[in-house]
Amino acid sequence: MSTRASRRGDARTPAARRAGRSDHAIAREVFCDKGYAQASTAEIAAQVGVVEGTLYRYFPSKRQLLLGVIEAFYESIFADYEQQLQGVRGTWNRLRFLIWKHLECPSRRSGHVSVDRP
Repeated sequence: MSTRASRRGDARTPAARRAGRSDHAIAREVFCDKGYAQASTAEIAAQVGVVEGTLYRYFPSKRQLLLGVIEAFYESIFADYEQQLQGVRGTWNRLRFLIWKHLECPSRRSGHVSVDRP
């Protein structure tokens, strides 16, 4: 690829992606700001920097996109789980650690998605 083409590609890349944010992180922000019911796939696609049809190529529905966001969130929580768990001995202590990991998460991470019922 030529230097000119790579520069042009960088200029077309949305600021969110240039800042190193993933598509899931961008979708999570929209869901958190607007709520699931008010969030639109068109807005998420625009912020990701793709057309809405491209978003549907990877996520067949808005619900599937939300599930992808939640899955990515849990993967980030438990990315180092195996390593942390090596120092914990006993079944009950491991269970307590798992519960603590879930409960500690909201205090460390802001902007969680809340799903409102109609």
